[in-house]
Amino acid sequence: MLALGIFSFLFNNKYRTRIWRTVRFPGSSGWPLVPATVEQGIVDTYPVWGLTLPGRSQSYRAEIIYSYSVDGEYYSGWYEGDFLWSKHEADDFVAQYPKGTTIQVHVSSAKPELSVLRL
Repeated sequence: MLALGIFSFLFNNKYRTRIWRTVRFPGSSGWPLVPATVEQGIVDTYPVWGLTLPGRSQSYRAEIIYSYSVDGEYYSGWYEGDFLWSKHEADDFVAQYPKGTTIQVHVSSAKPELSVLRL
């Protein structure tokens, strides 16, 4: 049971996503902030890494898709967050970012197609 708790902690949306973005886009917290518009928020369902736990056979991924402009060029980006076994949490998360909402994203000056939404 302790192992499952540690597993859940390590792969919790808050921590796993932040760690992944830091590794994938090092230094992105220093990139300039640019206003972006939420285009869509969706919740996907997928199997939980082959685990078969009673009543826990799927997990949920929330995705926020956004667009932004840099020097007159339009780009799009997305944020993904995993919500282990809680569709309610994933739905609540997506509901915070309705279509048309303005958000701030960090955008690479060198490669404006790279962006990071930090929550």
